[in-house]
Amino acid sequence: MLSPTTDLDERVIMSFCHFVHFFPSPSSGEEWVVANPGTFLLSIPEAHELGRIVNAAPFGADLLARPLPARGSR
Repeated sequence: MLSPTTDLDERVIMSFCHFVHFFPSPSSGEEWVVANPGTFLLSIPEAHELGRIVNAAPFGADLLARPLPARGSR
């Protein structure tokens, strides 16, 4: 993940998305973080929770209250 230093705007892909990756192991992620200052690692559950919190601001706190779907269901 990237720690944004400014508000995201129409350049979100270049200024944020290009810094959000999935790594096969924590060690490979740690190597990338060292080479890319201002970034940090999150586990998949941590990234999911961050997304829920960030989306609650524009889309309502009810997103936080929704139960997660059962695995394999839609």
